[in-house]
Amino acid sequence: MSKNKTREEFYKLWVLFQQSHYAIEQLRQKELDELGISMTQATVLSIIKTMNVPPTPVEISRRIFREPNTISELINRMAKQGLITKVKDLERKNMVRIVLTPKGEDIYRQARTAKYMGEIFTTLAEADIKQLNHYLKLLRNRAMGHIDVKQQVLVTK
Repeated sequence: MSKNKTREEFYKLWVLFQQSHYAIEQLRQKELDELGISMTQATVLSIIKTMNVPPTPVEISRRIFREPNTISELINRMAKQGLITKVKDLERKNMVRIVLTPKGEDIYRQARTAKYMGEIFTTLAEADIKQLNHYLKLLRNRAMGHIDVKQQVLVTK
């Protein structure tokens, strides 16, 4: 296959990937609109819930590849919504950790029941889902090799 043909095929694959992502994202946001949160907010709730220790804003920003100041603004909005609280770190008094409120826990639980995701992904056989998961991790990790090293630290395997 010629170099131009390969680039053309990669571009077509990229377009298909983007179209798939966009369509699925639109359905996901439709579900989250009913809960009054954005996809980024749902992701932050998930990060907070799944970490062993309540995360700092910087840890959250690294996990979702956003600038710390962007996450600080998001955290402030989420705190105003009553989804999270900021708690002083007991060891480092100048640091805050982010904790879910009962309302945040409830929204997190509701956000986990994604009707459209189940409907979409059950289109694939279990083996295909495992393979897709494997391929997406390969692509993500390869792309991470070209991104700031600080961000690579917190990517889940």
